[in-house]
Amino acid sequence: MIRLFYYKHNLFDHTNYIRKTKINFCELTFLLRGQMEYIVNGEKRVLHSGDIIYLPPNSYRERKDVADCDYVSFNFHTDAPPALPTHMQNCINSIIGQEKLCNSKNTLYR
Repeated sequence: MIRLFYYKHNLFDHTNYIRKTKINFCELTFLLRGQMEYIVNGEKRVLHSGDIIYLPPNSYRERKDVADCDYVSFNFHTDAPPALPTHMQNCINSIIGQEKLCNSKNTLYR
């Protein structure tokens, strides 16, 4: 079971810096447009448009100030954290950034 407790779309909340902290939850951030920098467990990760970053519980994270980017973050608890890589590059289709949806036949809707 996934228990989502926090959601942020930076277009509505412009607090972009995260000081170094250890998290006790999972974080999944989708970078729709732009560039941002995370430091995860001491390792620098630069995200570009279309990238996703996943942080499991007990990760140390820090995020530098970001400018001119569009991202969505989800923080959640789960009984079994997913086995995902930390940085998934170019995973988000540009259709998402254009706010279009597809049905099961890949027909585009606005």
